[in-house]
Amino acid sequence: MALAAEGGYDAVVMRDLADQANVAVGTLYNYFTSKDHLLAAAYVEWTKELEERITGRSPRGATPAERVSDVLGKVCEALGRQPRLVSAILTAASAKAPEVAALDAEAGVTMTELIEKALALPDAHHSSQVTAVIEHVLHSSLLSWINGRMQMSQVVEIIDATAHLVLDERNARSPEGV
Repeated sequence: MALAAEGGYDAVVMRDLADQANVAVGTLYNYFTSKDHLLAAAYVEWTKELEERITGRSPRGATPAERVSDVLGKVCEALGRQPRLVSAILTAASAKAPEVAALDAEAGVTMTELIEKALALPDAHHSSQVTAVIEHVLHSSLLSWINGRMQMSQVVEIIDATAHLVLDERNARSPEGV
């Protein structure tokens, strides 16, 4: 993670990692089939650490939209401090390898749980649909951010707008209509 945070995806070289860890390159390949696999594993650990930090504090807000905006604002704040790491992780997560996809899904479960805890909606089906929409908007916005097409403040604004559009009573469809 330190190499990726410092230099991005291209800075993560298995030989350099092996040297830093004082292990043979072959040892790394016993555990990780590729750089993408290694970065995906780091992503899982990073999301779990992030979840622990964020869930240690109750989300602020009286409504589900306000709570989701608060939690994802904290996520974006953390991501914003590590643009090269985020870029490396998103690059690795797009690899087609099954082991990478499995780890990406595991990290996704952590993010889903984080959002659903903030939502605290009684209808699980509706909650999962809302969460999926917000996660897709977050992912798309983060791609724009790492590619320089958007500022992190804009990502936060889009997430806030999305949360309010799908959750506020005047905008959201009722769970029965879904």
